[in-house]
Amino acid sequence: MSAYANEGAREFVEDVSPLDERQPTHEEFNLEDYGPRKVQCERVVEAAFGPRSVLVRPLLIVGPHDATDRFTYWPRRLSETGTVLLPDGPRATSSR
Repeated sequence: MSAYANEGAREFVEDVSPLDERQPTHEEFNLEDYGPRKVQCERVVEAAFGPRSVLVRPLLIVGPHDATDRFTYWPRRLSETGTVLLPDGPRATSSR
């Protein structure tokens, strides 16, 4: 997903949606540069392997070293006691 230019878009179409062509602004790794650097890496892979290349654009990659807490927050929070307000609105609550 980060390879695509428009972060606000609700839908991306492979080979049609524009890629993030911005130039990275930081010399060292910075999350702001993740999208354009992913595009650069994809271009290196395509140049090296041509039609044999495979580009993977997953939505979320989560695991024990994911410091963003984008996914792991929910399973951890739901395992705790108390009322949980879900993103769908105030009526979408669950009590444990």
